[in-house]
Amino acid sequence: MEKIVSDVIVIIKGSKNEIETENRLWVFLLNTIIAIIALAFERIDDELAESYKAKGYKVERKDIRTIQGIFGPLTYKRRLMKKEEEKAFYPLDRQLGFERYRRYTPYLELCIVKLAARSVYRVVEESVKILSPVTISHQKVAMLVRDAGKRYSEYEETMLAVDMKPDEDLAKPDTLYIEGDGLYISRVNGKDPSQEDNEGPGKKRRKKESNELHRIQLAEGVEQEGKGKRHRLVSKREFVDTDLARVQKHVERYLENYYNLQKSVVICNSDNGKGYVRSSFQRMVGECGQFEFFVDPYHVNQKVKTRLSFTQKTFQNDVLRALRQYDWEKVDAYLNTAESLAEIEEEHDQVARLRAYLERNWEMLKPHYMRKGLEKVAKCYGTCESNHRQYSYRMKKQGRRWGKEGCLAMAKVLAGLQNDELEPALSCKFEPVEAPQSAELRKALRSALKKSPMVPHVGFKNGRIGGYTASSTAIGHLSSIFRI
Repeated sequence: MEKIVSDVIVIIKGSKNEIETENRLWVFLLNTIIAIIALAFERIDDELAESYKAKGYKVERKDIRTIQGIFGPLTYKRRLMKKEEEKAFYPLDRQLGFERYRRYTPYLELCIVKLAARSVYRVVEESVKILSPVTISHQKVAMLVRDAGKRYSEYEETMLAVDMKPDEDLAKPDTLYIEGDGLYISRVNGKDPSQEDNEGPGKKRRKKESNELHRIQLAEGVEQEGKGKRHRLVSKREFVDTDLARVQKHVERYLENYYNLQKSVVICNSDNGKGYVRSSFQRMVGECGQFEFFVDPYHVNQKVKTRLSFTQKTFQNDVLRALRQYDWEKVDAYLNTAESLAEIEEEHDQVARLRAYLERNWEMLKPHYMRKGLEKVAKCYGTCESNHRQYSYRMKKQGRRWGKEGCLAMAKVLAGLQNDELEPALSCKFEPVEAPQSAELRKALRSALKKSPMVPHVGFKNGRIGGYTASSTAIGHLSSIFRI
């Protein structure tokens, strides 16, 4: 310790200014830490070697390895050990979680990925170089993000593949809110590289030239955050993927593994678009105490404002007020007025389309306080659109464009951060497992609990047997009997 203190004093005395002083102290302390850690690693390796020798392992050789940590490049020696009919391995690397061919420690990778979730890769490259002795390129940052997204996907699959918990361990909330919506992310032109391209926004792209992220979020309620007016969702969980069917499957498996909804009120909310209709949510939820579906108010408001854009803003607000009051007579009267205000064929068509939209979704526009059983239930649905910001702010600003793989990887990283599960997913101690054999049985049991859709009765149908033979034959006689 005295030697270290003396060296620090020498550095302070020999520096020209305060900036140089701190910079030299930073380098000195990092080198000291690296030397101490390397010595500690080698001592741990000595102890591990002795314990493995007692189990019949032999030392093949001693190798040097350099790995980048948050404190800088660390070089240390460790033993390669082998047992007959077994593959050789490094006990120290296994215990520390340092995988083969990886240049960075798990914690450093986690830090880099967290930075990449907030800023572009080139900025992350510069930030890491400025704030640490680590050297990394923006291409490597993109590779770490893709790897992190893949690992989080494996983590999700593993967590959803576990056997169903006992009924007493399942969550039984009074109310569960489920919302879903899609988000379009610009796609790179030409080939499909899996990293972002920060060129200018260029021309407006069509939807088929975009990656579509599908998001479904769950929450058990809302609570006030601190003493201000901000609120946060309770037990919020996010699922995101570029494949809608896969997202719905994950939600279904998560609900069956962690919830018992037989006495719960499940409130679902979406824009009622393709893949987000009422039946899709019913299929994911299965049996529950009460199921209610709402068309998202934000999308309804946008639809009204778009279709009636040729009218004054006060008139549009009157229509929205009538919708909130759930008064069809008023809505119909306003639509009739809008038809009289329309001057061209296109405006008449817009009013007709709005009328058809409202008639089609009228039952699902009914406010929650007017629905039986929801009089005392808190209204905390309609937050899915605002929660898009976590993804849109990172992936849609400054004309950014993404390949399919890179888009999915970044979305998984952001979802992992939202669910507070990115750190365990990136831990090298975590090993993906396959779904147990009971998965098919669990699926069959869940299907049996689901409410069967009502099939309208069509009455008796007349039929006949087409024998295509003489009436004197046996088939002919049988055919004439059924025609009686």
